[in-house]
Amino acid sequence: MSEIEIPIIYGRIISSMAGKTPTAIRQVLQGVGLDENPGNGQAGYINNAQYEQLLRNAQSVSGDSLVALRAGAVVPLSVHGPLAIAATTCKTLRESIETISQYTKLRSPFCDIRLQQQGKKLLMTFNMQPVLGDQSEAALDFMLSTIGCHIPNLGCRLPIAFSLSLSRPKPDNALQYKKLLGCDVIYNQPRDAFIFDECDMDIELLGADEEEYKKSVEQLKKILFSFKVSDKTEDSVINIFIKKTGYLCTLEDVAKQMLTTPRTLQRRLRSENLSFQGLRDIWLGQQAMSHLTLDKLSVEVTATLLGYSDTANFRRSFKRWFGQPPSHYTRRK
Repeated sequence: MSEIEIPIIYGRIISSMAGKTPTAIRQVLQGVGLDENPGNGQAGYINNAQYEQLLRNAQSVSGDSLVALRAGAVVPLSVHGPLAIAATTCKTLRESIETISQYTKLRSPFCDIRLQQQGKKLLMTFNMQPVLGDQSEAALDFMLSTIGCHIPNLGCRLPIAFSLSLSRPKPDNALQYKKLLGCDVIYNQPRDAFIFDECDMDIELLGADEEEYKKSVEQLKKILFSFKVSDKTEDSVINIFIKKTGYLCTLEDVAKQMLTTPRTLQRRLRSENLSFQGLRDIWLGQQAMSHLTLDKLSVEVTATLLGYSDTANFRRSFKRWFGQPPSHYTRRK
């Protein structure tokens, strides 16, 4: 079985959904090799074995077989970084779905998403790799709700309808799928897929911005193919920040990922008139502002999603970045 890397932030969201108290969260994380405090010696990723155990624990502790589906429904759009920007700045719904299908593997490498034309329908099919054991279905649920619950947030100029086909038998809690995903669900089908009407594909998005879309896709391509696509050290560092979203990267973390030393990395950044701390502050500040003003999240949730184990530390950092406390922006909702 090959080992894969899954962003640690997904594990944090699932554990928070399953465990409503610190004790319950520790139970969810038991045997996973993670600490309930973000960033405590963790690498920014969990592997497939850890993810499988996490999903199993989450169901056991919560007593809810759909805990992964519920967790996916609360993942903020901005957590997906340049993928979220690209998906919402496309010109049409078709381009958005194509972008999501092509680049979701950066966040969920255990699933291959393909688009298939079937008469007047466009199918977005999910093909799971056999690396998560008996938790493949739960992992798929998390992906389905992460994507499905954001489809209405893509900014289509007209309302769209879509449905979901699942290869599994109809469960007793089938109504919960329809309620959480906001679409009809049919079971015992030959494939797992979201199904869209072809006539909706040319609907334009309200946030269409060709320049922003190109910039975001370029960033996604760099991450997809290699950290070393660009000769600029800045690009390589930002790529790592994006890939490790939800984890507070240190200079040592990034240097190790780039197969260099902290001193050499600092020297290379100085040659571009940059500093590691400055780049990290800009990245974290952008993520924080998106969570607070676009996703309308609380200060506490924003701090956790950025990787802070102490909200007070996040508040101090935010005031240093913007000259105002984060509450200044939450009051403006």
